Amino acid sequence: MPNHKVFIGNGKTWLVVSHLQGTSGSGVSLFFDSVFEVDSKGIKEVLSYVSDGQQGGGHEEGTVPNRSFSAFISNYEKNKNYEFITVTHNVSYDTWAYVGEQKSLSLLE
Repeated sequence: MPNHKVFIGNGKTWLVVSHLQGTSGSGVSLFFDSVFEVDSKGIKEVLSYVSDGQQGGGHEEGTVPNRSFSAFISNYEKNKNYEFITVTHNVSYDTWAYVGEQKSLSLLE
């Protein structure tokens, strides 16, 4: 069963459902969040975004870095004509140096 969250704010109720997208396996995963507006008329999908995942890099002395990423809804605003949902994305890269033992080297966080 997919994970889910409920957000309530600014007179709106939102259902956020996290689900696995596509393939996953050794060194790869990709999750999406689908955002649904819930009101007296029913439920309607309004947004979908990559919410979490990782991709393993090369295995020969860290030739290609590993990548991890995540995202979350950080803000909701409404003005006279539009509604805005802000999604904040985070990504980090690391590689392994094979010198006797594995050590993590952070390239960017």
